Order: sequence, then structure tokens, then C-alpha cells
Amino acid sequence: MSEFGRLGANEIDRLLGEARQALAGLGEVRPGGKAETAPVTATAANELVRAEVASGGRLQKLTIDAKAMRLDSHTLAEELTKAVQKAQDEAIARQQVAAEGLPVVDPGQLGNRLDETQLHASRQLDVFGEALEGIVRRLEQRR
Repeated sequence: MSEFGRLGANEIDRLLGEARQALAGLGEVRPGGKAETAPVTATAANELVRAEVASGGRLQKLTIDAKAMRLDSHTLAEELTKAVQKAQDEAIARQQVAAEGLPVVDPGQLGNRLDETQLHASRQLDVFGEALEGIVRRLEQRR
């Protein structure tokens, strides 16, 4: 492998590696086309009540601080409802922002395309580097 080609290939390898890491950070794409993102947490009652929902809005976890038990049952129920609804609203908003104008992308398929591109680019850079070395040798011979 030529020195010129390897230098370019290393840079492309680095950039493609960063792209793969970014892809790994994306949520999993479900067969229905909805990306799973991080859960959303919201609080109420001065953070004594905490609700965590999945990206689709489904309640995953509800936490009630012991101090919240001092509230009457009606107020506690209202605060629990507020926390859950705030978390669900945020999850829906995130899904809408994520979906606006973006095509559904399968990170696995995109990663495979990056692998193919990296291999092709590496080969092309090797050929290019070898051609440049040949030109440099010919120019040095003319001196």
C-alpha cells in the first residue's frame, strides 16, 4: 500500500468510524419505522413525583418521594397525572421533531453501506497514491 494512499485511507477510516459511532448512538428503528429514543422524565409536586415514559409515551416508571405522602389523596393523584402527562407530551414532541422531514433510516443498513464505501474508498485511494508515487518517481528521474 502506498504512503499517499494509506494517509488518505486513514483519514477516511477515522471519519467513517465517527459516523458509525453516531449511528450507534441513534435509537433502534422498529419495523414500523418509529425510532426508539431515550426515555423522557418529568416531575410534579416540587419534584416529589417523577414519571418516566418511553419514547412512544408508555409509562415505564413512576416514583413517589415519601414526602409526597403528606399530600391528600386527591392532590397526590393530580400531581401524578401532571407528571405523567408532561412526560408523555415531551415524548410526543420529541417524536414529532425527529420525524419532521426525515426519511426512516435503518442504522444497520446504513452501517453496511458505510462499510462498503470505506472499502471502495480505501482501494481507490491506494490506486491514487500509487499513481502519485509513480509521477513523483518520474519527475525525480528527469532531474
